[in-house]
Amino acid sequence: MSLPDLFPSSRLAMLVSRMPGRMKRHRQEAVAFLDALVREHKESRVADDGKEDLLDVLLRI
Repeated sequence: MSLPDLFPSSRLAMLVSRMPGRMKRHRQEAVAFLDALVREHKESRVADDGKEDLLDVLLRI
């Protein structure tokens, strides 16, 4: 439980809490991980043999 969980409408609780900073840091780490995953997939893509995996389909969309 964090302070904003107990008082969700309180702006003061959000300012005092460290939760927004942690959420931002975790989001940046997740975005960096996904970017690295996509970059690695594009680099390791060998000759086009007609087989696509889920990441290929998502990148095509």
